[in-house]
Amino acid sequence: MKKSFFIIAAIVIAAATAITVSSCKKDKTEEGNTNETVAKNYELSDMDKAMIAFGEKMKAASDERSGETMPLAEALNTLSNYQNYTMCDASHYSTEMVTDTFTASLNVTGGEVLLSELNNIYETTKPEILSIFNSLEGNQKAIYSIRSVVNNSQRTGLENYSGTLDVKIITRSIDSIRPIMPNPFTFDTTAYWFEFDSMGKCAHYFYSFLGRDCVTEINSKMKTLIGNLGCGDGYSMFFTNIEQYEFNAKQISDLSSPNGRYAWPWRGSWDGIQCVSPDEMNYYLNKVKEKYDQVENSTTKTIINIDFIEEYLPLSSEWISKAIIEVADVNCTPNLPDE
Repeated sequence: MKKSFFIIAAIVIAAATAITVSSCKKDKTEEGNTNETVAKNYELSDMDKAMIAFGEKMKAASDERSGETMPLAEALNTLSNYQNYTMCDASHYSTEMVTDTFTASLNVTGGEVLLSELNNIYETTKPEILSIFNSLEGNQKAIYSIRSVVNNSQRTGLENYSGTLDVKIITRSIDSIRPIMPNPFTFDTTAYWFEFDSMGKCAHYFYSFLGRDCVTEINSKMKTLIGNLGCGDGYSMFFTNIEQYEFNAKQISDLSSPNGRYAWPWRGSWDGIQCVSPDEMNYYLNKVKEKYDQVENSTTKTIINIDFIEEYLPLSSEWISKAIIEVADVNCTPNLPDE
């Protein structure tokens, strides 16, 4: 895999010559950075150096069976950063992504994690993560981001926790990069969609486009807001310090909405799947965008992804629509020439 070659080559050069690589910020739009130009101007960013050092430290701790530890939250965040650095290329984006989740066990003592434990998770899950890339179809493909987090049911009271935790490794990948067209941020007059269950279009488009529904269409439309986060020619991109904001329909009451209860589509237990009109689609779309704008205005990080999905809540035996908005720091690393 080209990305893996670039990373390995970068580490070898760094170790041998202490040459460095520049990082880009959210609004960087430099042009004309060809591979030839980049190859002559290596300057390692602080994040590049930190990631190389962390990888070496994990490996050394594992080989030497040292007792060096990190606090749990810091350990998982740094592990996620390193996974993104070594296995992801976020230079591409799409309105359609694939999410895969793996689970690994992590031993914790007094809220601290051995670096050798982190190395074990990294090495044991890496083949499975990279197998996603190898199984992707399409002439363009990439692993977009990786996030390693403690399972939801175990996230409280961890400051002094001792025992085994389940860690979820969540990957987002692109199997066929679809261009994000600069179409208007509205649904047109043909946008009659069933609310849920991937039932497709309704009205005189009845049951066409099965596998899509109101929620999936809003999700794709919202993703067009992400746009191009690219770092310029000759660079690949990775994320660090990924954070997640989560909202569900039941948190956002709105009696004037099309469903008369919540600002987003919501599956009521007393009615069937409804046909949502174009005006109603645009109403829901703009209400989701309000949350997107709220997150964007409340953080210095960059929004890197949004998923507007339907989810089943087993405790209350109901389905809801939920928005998950991810933000992160964006980093750029020069690609080494093939020669």
